[in-house]
Amino acid sequence: MYPPNRRTEAVSLSFYDFPKDWHIASPIQFHTLLGPSEPVHQARVDSYDAATDGPIEVGTFTLFHIDGIEPPIDVAIHGDGWRQADVENTLRKICKYEIELMGGAPLGGFAISRQQLFDQCPPVYLETQEHCDE
Repeated sequence: MYPPNRRTEAVSLSFYDFPKDWHIASPIQFHTLLGPSEPVHQARVDSYDAATDGPIEVGTFTLFHIDGIEPPIDVAIHGDGWRQADVENTLRKICKYEIELMGGAPLGGFAISRQQLFDQCPPVYLETQEHCDE
């Protein structure tokens, strides 16, 4: 919860005490500092809206970039039994089509929602972007 009248204040985020093989993926720029006993991953954003529009994925996953699309699209996938080339091709088609339907990609911050993309086990999820003002 965040008080509505404080949405324009800067927000500090810190993550620590997670397994060494975990990573952070986010459009928010995190910096890793060496703490006394473990690394601390910190970020500072200009406002509450910037924090909520900057999704953060923490854990073990495969992270890759889909080329040929503006704005840049990064994908984080948890699970096994998928081929990166297949996912890239499918997401490239979906994202290009959706951006075309919108008449261009909206500007500003974004938040992630998860949608099951393929009917397989384990599922592969598409990270879609939705602006907080929509």
